[in-house]
Amino acid sequence: MAIHFEIAKAKDRRRSDFHAVDRRAADMFNLMLPDPNPYPLALPEFVTFLNGLGVPTAIMKTFDDQTSDRHMVASLRHGLRGCFGGATSLNLCFRARALPGGSSNDSVAIYNTDFGTYLFPVVFSSAIAPTLIAAWPTGTNATLCINLTSQMTGGMIGDMLQFRVQDDTAVDVITMTLN
Repeated sequence: MAIHFEIAKAKDRRRSDFHAVDRRAADMFNLMLPDPNPYPLALPEFVTFLNGLGVPTAIMKTFDDQTSDRHMVASLRHGLRGCFGGATSLNLCFRARALPGGSSNDSVAIYNTDFGTYLFPVVFSSAIAPTLIAAWPTGTNATLCINLTSQMTGGMIGDMLQFRVQDDTAVDVITMTLN
């Protein structure tokens, strides 16, 4: 049996928890401006961590934002570790759009986080192209998937994951499938 989680701009975006929602919550990059309930940028400790890596908060963005030269960040919270009993695979997918400004050199990084321990070790890091897709030219839309099974079975994923895409790529929705 597969368990599917999706994080998207749901009706109550004040919650930033992983939650099971219908796939129709994905809105194909349609951002209503001004956003009446903006999705929180990310876990404050993760924002501070990125600031320490030289990524100022001013160049961070969240779902649907199609501004180039900004890092898309999201906190995927659920108490993930508690879901892994008997699981054999974990896949994270995100629907993305390559933006003008140099998307061909963009990358994705996923960090582990445990409640109360905000160290953010990297569990996955890669260029988008050619690792997740052969090429990533401006205007491309694709669902990009990352197999996190070895990280899950190796105990590298705890309570939360932090997600970052640099820096000319928009993200519409992130899904995780646990089998």
